[in-house]
Amino acid sequence: MLAVNFFSAADLGICIDSAVQAGVASVTIVSNGDSEKGHAALTKHLASLKIPTRLYRAGKNLGFGAAANRAFALADPPDRDFVWLLNPDVVVAPDSLQRLVTATLDKGASLASPMIEHGMGSSRRPWFAGGFVDVRRGATVHLTAIEAGGTSGRPPNSRTPFITGAAPLVRSSAWRELGGFREDLFLYWEDAELSMRAHAIGMGITTVNGSTVWHRVGGSHAGRGRSPLYYHYMQRNRLRVCSSRPRDLIGLLCGPGLQETVRYLWRPIRHEPEERVVKFFASFGGLMRGILDVCRSRHEAR
Repeated sequence: MLAVNFFSAADLGICIDSAVQAGVASVTIVSNGDSEKGHAALTKHLASLKIPTRLYRAGKNLGFGAAANRAFALADPPDRDFVWLLNPDVVVAPDSLQRLVTATLDKGASLASPMIEHGMGSSRRPWFAGGFVDVRRGATVHLTAIEAGGTSGRPPNSRTPFITGAAPLVRSSAWRELGGFREDLFLYWEDAELSMRAHAIGMGITTVNGSTVWHRVGGSHAGRGRSPLYYHYMQRNRLRVCSSRPRDLIGLLCGPGLQETVRYLWRPIRHEPEERVVKFFASFGGLMRGILDVCRSRHEAR
């Protein structure tokens, strides 16, 4: 198991316990930030486990992709093994890992995702059962169980061009071939970009219906809505990942992607419970930063 901690020690402890119960062989954590109390609690929790553990304190926020890559390097698993990258705010079912590995081997896939649910009690429902990246709109699309072709709330195990970064299982050999996550994105869209590269070179990507993970979406900001960083990097990175040509950027700003661009600008004002103006300007700043980054990269490529 690999994980990235950012002031989420309490959630991460629950996540780790569920992963250990599911049968992970080791735990490697890279901490991008935490309080002294949180770090001490996480250190104590890892010391109580009966499997190998590693906790690396980065000393600064490396970003999600760089921290995940550092965790993989520290774990240094053999090529024949799998690594399971888990968000701190997920809880995995006891049989989820076995089902995930078995189905991945049967499918000959290199990357896999369990079926991910969110909500509580009777309101618990699918959050991810496969998906794709709509590059023309600059959006990742999550399919529900029914949209993925399932019945009775369960889709079939199926190939998919995109898996979310909440709980991906990756062959170690595939991680090395891909070079891990793109680190300059810093936060958000790393999973989409990795999936796009894997799909482009023919790596198998699959969802596994019998493996279930519960995800408290945006757990570290529960009750406060999304963070300003969310809006900044979601706007910036959708442009950076989906603009391989100048006309792609034009389409994201004025064509098929216009609605998505406006949605990220309007959502803080309409839906956020607090810091609405701050979050609006974070989104606007991310949009401007994305445009500048894409234009600069195109200029440098000439």
